[in-house]
Amino acid sequence: TNLSITAVPEIENDELTVSPNPVTTSFTIASKKELTGSHYKVINSTGQIIKKGSITNKKEMISLEGQPSGLYILKINNSSITILKN
Repeated sequence: TNLSITAVPEIENDELTVSPNPVTTSFTIASKKELTGSHYKVINSTGQIIKKGSITNKKEMISLEGQPSGLYILKINNSSITILKN
């Protein structure tokens, strides 16, 4: 069975907003609370950490350029958000 997702609304949880989602090259993390200095990880569908770093601004842009299409997990502190890359 082929599953195709064409649009996912802006993803929000208690702490984070990620947009756009789906992603083509990069996405922005925004937070209702201060995350500066927090660490993030982007994990691919095989469990590999493909990107990690520290948040330096209230809105942080993360690039997935060069990564294949698929599902990714963004982890910051105790929050996880699924991201779709086209």
